[in-house]
Amino acid sequence: MLKHSVSDFLGMCIVCQNTFTEVQLYKEYNYHSLLNQYTDRQGYQRCPERYGANAICAEGVDFTDHGFFAVLFFEDSKLAQVTLASRYDPDALAKIKSSLRHSFTMLLMTGSDSNLDLVNLQQKMKSDEEFTAALMDYELKELASGHLAYAYVEGINIGSGSVDAITASHRAHENDRQIEMVVSSGLLDLAFFLPKLDQKTDNP
Repeated sequence: MLKHSVSDFLGMCIVCQNTFTEVQLYKEYNYHSLLNQYTDRQGYQRCPERYGANAICAEGVDFTDHGFFAVLFFEDSKLAQVTLASRYDPDALAKIKSSLRHSFTMLLMTGSDSNLDLVNLQQKMKSDEEFTAALMDYELKELASGHLAYAYVEGINIGSGSVDAITASHRAHENDRQIEMVVSSGLLDLAFFLPKLDQKTDNP
C-alpha cells in the first residue's frame, strides 16, 4: 500500500497559505488530528507488522454501506492519511464510484502497464458517448487483468480548460482531498489524503 502514489504522478506542487484547522480526511477523521486521540478503548490497535510503525488500525468502518478495515497513517504523531481496505466486491465498487461523483472528479486510471488520462481523453473524443465507451473499455480490460487504480481530486471540473490530468490537478485548493482507489489481488483500497497540505508541512 503505497502512500501518495497518485499525487506523485499528478505532480501536486502548489503551496498555499491556509491553516490545517479541522480539515476533513474521511468522516470524523481530520487532517493532523493527534495520535493520542485514537485509543485502544475506541477500538484502535497498532499494526506495525503490516503497515509500519506510524499506523493504527480499526475494524468496521463504513463507506456506502460496505464494511472496511481502516488504516490511519501518522507523521510526527499527526494524522496524514486514511486508507480503507476490504475484499474486492464489484457491487461495492460501483456504489463507491457513484458516491464519489458528487464531490470528486476522476482524472486518471492506471492499469498494470498503462494509464488513461481522462482529461486528455475527453478532448480527443467527439461526444460524451465516445468518451464513456472508451473509459469503460479501458476499465473493464484492466479490472479483468487484476489491477486498476483510480485517481480522484475534489472540487475541480474535468472540462474547464486543462490539457491533461496534471494541469487539472493543479487547480485544486490545498484543502481539496485526493483519493486513490485501487483494485488489485482481490482487494479494494481507498486512500484519502491532502498532498498540498503535506507539502506545506514538509516545506513550511
